Order: sequence, then structure tokens, then C-alpha cells
Amino acid sequence: MDTNNHLNSFNSWYNQYESAINKDLRELKSITNAEEKHQKAKKYFSKHSTVEENLRVHFNNGNLQSISGCSGKYHDYSRKVHQIKKIRDENKKNNRAEQNIVEVSYQPVSDNNLNNENGSQEYINCQQCFKEIKAGNTYWYHKSKNDNHKFCSPTCYQEYYGEYCSKCVSENKNYTKYLNLIHDKDNSYCSTCYQLVKQEQPEQEWNPTIYCRYCSTKTELFEVCEKKECLEKMNQEIEDKKNNNPQERKENISSEQKQLQSQITNLENKPNKTKAEQTELERKKKELEELLKRKDNSNSSKPSDKTSIYVGCGVVGIVLIFSIFIIARIRKKNKNKY
Repeated sequence: MDTNNHLNSFNSWYNQYESAINKDLRELKSITNAEEKHQKAKKYFSKHSTVEENLRVHFNNGNLQSISGCSGKYHDYSRKVHQIKKIRDENKKNNRAEQNIVEVSYQPVSDNNLNNENGSQEYINCQQCFKEIKAGNTYWYHKSKNDNHKFCSPTCYQEYYGEYCSKCVSENKNYTKYLNLIHDKDNSYCSTCYQLVKQEQPEQEWNPTIYCRYCSTKTELFEVCEKKECLEKMNQEIEDKKNNNPQERKENISSEQKQLQSQITNLENKPNKTKAEQTELERKKKELEELLKRKDNSNSSKPSDKTSIYVGCGVVGIVLIFSIFIIARIRKKNKNKY
């Protein structure tokens, strides 16, 4: 499959799923129930990670990083897939804490070591408030902890196993305990405070996973690894590009120009652009400006190329004529001698 086929397949995948991943992200951010959010994110991640893998294959195998706009598309889609994965993992952790609480009815068991008339214990004590839990009443316990602690209510259960939210305590003097805190570095937040903290933090630069385009090995900075054979392939590719047909190069630039102009028009006509869309618009305008400069340089270099050909041919012609003239003179002198 050549570069054009990879480019067509890459654009087909991207154009088909770009609006879908944006819609799915908006839906996930609007869901408040942790279980529903986790299940939806799990489903969407499975779908869009497959699309991301197809984009990566065409991006690397087709060497599309040299084509304007492809790197931006690939990294933008990867960033959004990463966001979905993060939502899935965070809500999975929150869910686990809520699912550990178990509600049962207390039924005494016979025990010969107990000191009562019936030979069975008529009540137990709540681990948090020490209130009696009598036979037939409901109590709660932690499913995964083997501490044998029992509680008279979900409130006592939460008070015993819960943790404080860093932001609630430091800013609001709120000492409510939560079972489903989100741990972020050295702090722990309830879901409400976590969203506020993330909104207050500056948007971090997205660093997607980069793979060598020749052997698909993970790399840190560049799209070519340090293997000798991969470096040799890159050098050969650079030499081949230097010797490319000028007409083919011109057609590629014209195709990129039309694609960028179409994308810019679509973004400019979109009302109520987000900050990310405005940034993308500015980036595409810069790409178009650089592309037009390359096109002008390519056009201006053609006359000089032809002129050098004409001059070269002229010099060769003069040398040939001068050589013929000298040979003729030598032959004429030789005839006069004899």
C-alpha cells in the first residue's frame, strides 16, 4: 500500500469517528452516576481505541507525519481516547468502594462458650457507635475486609471506613467522610471537589505514545527509533524525497492546500467555537501559510532549473563544435605534409 492509499484510509477513519468521539466525551462528562459512567466509558474506550490503532498503523506505515495536518489529527484523537480511559479507570475505583458494603439480617448462632440462658448471643455491638444490634435487626459489614466489624447503619459504616476530602477540610472546614475518594498525588478529593480542582488546574500538554514508523517500537521523542536498520531506512527515504518528481510534489502540495482550506472554512463557519477549536483553527492557518511559502519557493525554483539545463547544453555544444574544428585543422595540416 503506497502513501496515497494510507492517507486516504487514515482520513476515512478520522472523518468517520471524529464527531463520534467528541459526542461520547460530552455524554460521559454529563453522567453523574459512577456505575453508569464507568460502563459507558468502558464501552466507548473499546470502540475508539480500535479506531486509534487503525489510525496509528496508517500514520506510521504511510509515513504520514511528513504530510501537513496528519500529526495533529492523530495526536488529537489519541488525546481524546486517553481522556475516555481516564474516566473509565477513575469511576471503576469509585465504584469499588461503594460495592464493598453488604447489608444482612443478624441471626444469632449457638455457642457453648456464651454466658446466657439460651446458649446464643442475643445481640452484637456496632463497631462505630457501640449501639446494640439485636437478633433479627439489620447490620452492615465490609465485604472484602476480614475484620469481623459490624455496623448498625450505613452512616456508621461510612464514618468508620471513610476518609476526609482534602479540599473540603482545608477550605470549607467540612469534616464529612467519603467512601469513594479520588486520590491525586498527595491529596484525596470527593467527586465534586475533584472536578473543581481539575477545572482550576492549567491544561497540561498532551504527550501521546510515539512509535517508530518502521518497526513500531515505542520511542520517547521521535518517530524513528535508534536501530541501525531504521535509521538507514530514514536516510534512504530522505534521499528518495530529494529525487522526487517535481510534478508529483506540486500535486501533493495542491492536495494539502485544498484540504487545509476546507478545514479552515469549516472551523471559521462554526458558531460558538471552543478554546480547543480556536487553537486548532490558528494552527491550521499557520500550516496553510507555510504550505503556500513552500509552493512559491517550488515555483520560483523551476526557471532557474531550466536555465541551468539550457546553459549546460550550450556549453557542451560549444565544446563539441570547438573539438570538431580542431580535429579538422589537424587533419588538413597532415595532408599538406604529404
